[in-house]
Amino acid sequence: MQYVIHSFEDIVVVCSISYISPMSFISSIEKDLQLKKYKGKVIFDLLCVNRDSSNRFYEADFNGYNLDLSEGRGSVIQPSYQLVDYQFDFYKRHIEFLKNSTLSKRCQKRFLKVA
Repeated sequence: MQYVIHSFEDIVVVCSISYISPMSFISSIEKDLQLKKYKGKVIFDLLCVNRDSSNRFYEADFNGYNLDLSEGRGSVIQPSYQLVDYQFDFYKRHIEFLKNSTLSKRCQKRFLKVA
């Protein structure tokens, strides 16, 4: 598995767990979401791929069958502080994901110190 799916409030978050983007596994993610009978917003946290940059978080709609990633639909977002904190805690509990990311060792240490 190249991603982790979990819930935050009323949305689903797909987390990168290595330098390989979960966006490369859209059909697999769609199947996982179908099994969960989920419909709504999906946020991708691409920390392990894009680092803590302005395009770390990406949002798309899931209609119960497909993620709408068409041009103008999916978009880079500025997440709520609550989601960022939640994701910091997630990665702090799973430092093994950071070790297989594009983050330098220095950035990994700094990230874990802040988190």
